[in-house]
Amino acid sequence: RLEKMLHVGDKAPLFIGKYYSNKESFRLEDFIGKDVVIVDFWYTHCHPCVKAMPSLNKLYLKYKDKGLTVFGLNSVDNQPRSIGNLNRFLGKRDIDYDIILTKPEVDIMYKISGYPTMYVVDKDGKIAYAEIGFNEEGFDILIEKVESLLGKNRIK
Repeated sequence: RLEKMLHVGDKAPLFIGKYYSNKESFRLEDFIGKDVVIVDFWYTHCHPCVKAMPSLNKLYLKYKDKGLTVFGLNSVDNQPRSIGNLNRFLGKRDIDYDIILTKPEVDIMYKISGYPTMYVVDKDGKIAYAEIGFNEEGFDILIEKVESLLGKNRIK
C-alpha cells in the first residue's frame, strides 16, 4: 500500500477544509513555507487512529513552538449523520492540535488507502515522510524525520 501513496519528494496537494473548533476556513497553503506540518488522516471508529492521537499530541506539544504544526484531517465523521458522534468523541479527549474537517476528495488527493495515514510536509511543501497505520517503531521514524526537519529549519 505504501507504493500507492504520495512519495517522499512529491508536492503535497493543497486543500481546504474547516477548523472543527470554530468552523472557520482552513487552507494548507497558509502553512507552507512557515512550518513543518503533519497531516494525520483519521476517523473515530478507527482503533489505530485513536491509539495514535496521544503520541501525535505529545509530539505536537513538544515542538509546536519550534515550527511543528499537526492537523488531524477527518472526512468521515463530518457528515450530518455522524457529527454528533464526532462531538462526543472529541469531547472526551485532550487533543491540542487542530482537527480539520475535510471532504472525501482530500483523502483521494492524498491517495489514502488505510487509516491512519500520516504525511510529514516540509517547509517547501513537499512530502518528507509517509506512513500507513500506527505502531511505535514507525512513529519513532516519523519523530526522527520531524526533528531532522526542525533542526534544518533552525539553521536557516
